[in-house]
Amino acid sequence: MTKVLIVDDNALYRSAFKRNLMIRDYDVFEAENGDEALAVFRENHPEVIVTDLSMRTPNEGLDVIKSIKQVEPLVPIVMISAVGTFEEGAEATRLGAHSVISKSRIDEEIENLYKMIESAREAGERNRAVRKEIED
Repeated sequence: MTKVLIVDDNALYRSAFKRNLMIRDYDVFEAENGDEALAVFRENHPEVIVTDLSMRTPNEGLDVIKSIKQVEPLVPIVMISAVGTFEEGAEATRLGAHSVISKSRIDEEIENLYKMIESAREAGERNRAVRKEIED
């Protein structure tokens, strides 16, 4: 079962997204902000992170990407943003986000989001396999 961490300050959004992922057989963890995300990540080692951009600060999602990538550079991260600009999406990608999606299009993009999560999980597996090969 794939472990996914949802990071978003909107409890209703997190809950609905969690329910949808659990129906699809994902093991889901939640965090309300970047600090919680890092703690949950360290404790549960999710395979994919889905983070909002704007939480306590307008760009906290970018900080989530940075802090988690410092702990585990190979973990795939999908950023979802209601307010992000092209520049913030580009910055998220530069920092290591696997994908960026607009929250305003989430209803029509939900199937693509599930595909992005699965694609991110597969990329993470490939990256970990390559790292293990190199380490061996």
